[in-house]
Amino acid sequence: MTHAPLSLVTISGFDDGMKEASPEIDIKAISQRHICSIDKLYRMHGGLSSNLISYDDRVIELEIRTSPKWTKSPEVTARQLAECWKRNRELSDAVGFVVHLYDQLVPTGVSMPAKEATLSTGLEGLLEQLKQLAEPKPDILVGTLNGLFDDDEQD
Repeated sequence: MTHAPLSLVTISGFDDGMKEASPEIDIKAISQRHICSIDKLYRMHGGLSSNLISYDDRVIELEIRTSPKWTKSPEVTARQLAECWKRNRELSDAVGFVVHLYDQLVPTGVSMPAKEATLSTGLEGLLEQLKQLAEPKPDILVGTLNGLFDDDEQD
């Protein structure tokens, strides 16, 4: 399958707060549901997180933060996560996406594989991961990617 090309736009001074959306779309409710059901897995195991910023004119706007653990290219990451968010029923009629991509120097989440650790070593590992989360490090804006969803994509 050939995807519509992505374009990279570098920007400065982007406000990373949520924007006002159409009154019929509850951005916070969609975000909470998506993060609790889907994005938590990316955060704990994949090394990235995403947040819905706005949905206007059938365009999904996201922020994605990747840690060194995530190895996919910015273009693949933007499309993969945008398509994932499009699966939300309120966003299913989206025709395009805008993704603000950041490098994050701290982990996006933590997990402890139960079968690989005893209680004491597992707790030590978990404590170390939590310490890394607490270290203040600035996110680095890589750029902004935008693209169109494929016409033949299944909703």
